[in-house]
Amino acid sequence: MRVFRRILASVACAVLLGATAPPRLSYPPAPPGAVVDTYFGTQVADPYRWLEDASSPQTRAWASAESALAQKFIHGQPAYASFYARVEALAKGSTSRSGLQIAGGHWVYLRRTPPEPQAALVVRDGERGAERVLFDPAATASGAPPAIESVYLAPDGSRVAFTTQQGGSEDETLHVVDVASATMLSDTLPHVGGGTTPTALAWDADAKGFTHTALPRNADGSYARNGIVLVHHALGTDPATDAYVFGRGLSPKVEYHLLASRDGSALAAVAADGDGVPATIYL
Repeated sequence: MRVFRRILASVACAVLLGATAPPRLSYPPAPPGAVVDTYFGTQVADPYRWLEDASSPQTRAWASAESALAQKFIHGQPAYASFYARVEALAKGSTSRSGLQIAGGHWVYLRRTPPEPQAALVVRDGERGAERVLFDPAATASGAPPAIESVYLAPDGSRVAFTTQQGGSEDETLHVVDVASATMLSDTLPHVGGGTTPTALAWDADAKGFTHTALPRNADGSYARNGIVLVHHALGTDPATDAYVFGRGLSPKVEYHLLASRDGSALAAVAADGDGVPATIYL
């Protein structure tokens, strides 16, 4: 909901700026650093590299000051309240549905019904079937509900694997729900990806397991944020025992898209070393 409100504020601000001349703003200082890299004999200055460390006190202080300045400017516009109210009313006018997947006669997708802050995972048994809720983030726990990030419907439509993010974190946890009964299975797999390390999953043909991405552990037991690998999980087993499949030794920035054959005998892993580069297909 916080992101939703920021979007509304940005839209309102854009309209306001088209009608009024913005006052001169006093931006928080961003002192340049002395970082210089040498590439093939050429020195390249990178004075603002310190801003890349999002966890540093200096970066956090600068970002907070920038945010405070922007919020003060936006909320200080005379027509802000009326524009915000109008855009918010339009955005809450109807239910939205997205991400349709069909298998085994089941239609699975995400449904967001304002004013709920997060979309629910729902299913229809056929095109004209009544909607049934498989997972409702708002009903899971007190506090901020998790957000559903990725959805993977089994080939026979019997189960759905999906990932959630909690409290704005990019870290994703994988869950599995039975479609017929809308019952959550015991399988909960943490640290399967997220953010710049997207998740990927391919079901087995019998829907009794799947191959999925998993973040490796560091020497101190914490989870790495890159260097993702592929492992296989059998439903009902401890995720700690998932069998390694592929990925060690590849680029730490690797991203996967998985494609399984209809009979489950083969798996294609489309691996790309980050964005905007050619991919390699492994079978």
